[in-house]
Amino acid sequence: MIKTLLCDDHALLRESLPLALQSEGDFEFVGSVGNIGDAIGVAAREAVDVALIDLHLDGESGLSLVAHLRDSLPDCRSIILTGFVSDDLVYEAGRLGAFDVIDKHTSTKEIASRMRTAVGGRRLLDDFTRRAAKERLADAGLLAYRELGTTDHEILSLIEQGMTDKQISQRVFLSAQTVRNRISRLLGLLGRDNRTQLALMVTSLDAFVTKPLVSSLSAQRK
Repeated sequence: MIKTLLCDDHALLRESLPLALQSEGDFEFVGSVGNIGDAIGVAAREAVDVALIDLHLDGESGLSLVAHLRDSLPDCRSIILTGFVSDDLVYEAGRLGAFDVIDKHTSTKEIASRMRTAVGGRRLLDDFTRRAAKERLADAGLLAYRELGTTDHEILSLIEQGMTDKQISQRVFLSAQTVRNRISRLLGLLGRDNRTQLALMVTSLDAFVTKPLVSSLSAQRK
């Protein structure tokens, strides 16, 4: 039997997905929990073969759990469940040790098949897949976008709101000339030709960008 852990903050999915997968005959759920703390507790007590982890937990990122399981339970195969699969997520999840990223709308049989593939040792987020995703992110300017500092992100947000250089300078406490210089640098870094393109980029990407993990799991627990 494949010992499975599910971490998802939606109660309905925590009830329905185990029932559906157990009907496949080779999955045994050792835990179905709604937060990272409880998932870590289950993983410490049980021999978990595969962990199904929701990307967006209540106030937490499932990627934090992926990183924790990679370090504390190396034989466990982590799989991210999400409502939207993006190159950014594929790249970041693979970098942190996830074996696969699965859209929540995927059929139960397909989820089961990909879980078996992961337990068998095949990493669907392999080097080739992650490298291809990284190249597409770089071409779109998204890698550079993720690495920008707080001030640059604030400037981009204010550009999206239609503010002028002078208005932006008053909000970020920089001179108008410094703001103009930063915007010029941002255009080059992000591969855009003008402010309108910067604004459109922020609008289209901000909802889907996976922010880098900025604190350790232990720090979150303090």
